Amino acid sequence: MVRKDHDGKKTANSVLEMDRPEMTKQYQDMAELSPLRLLEGDTPR
Repeated sequence: MVRKDHDGKKTANSVLEMDRPEMTKQYQDMAELSPLRLLEGDTPR
């Protein structure tokens, strides 16, 4: 059985992972200030 997130990562042009606990505050601040900016470019920030 293949996990859904594995399939998604294989087919996605880019992946935005926000799973580093020490960066939680920064992720939240960026998402509140400018959510579209996280998705800019070929590779999300």
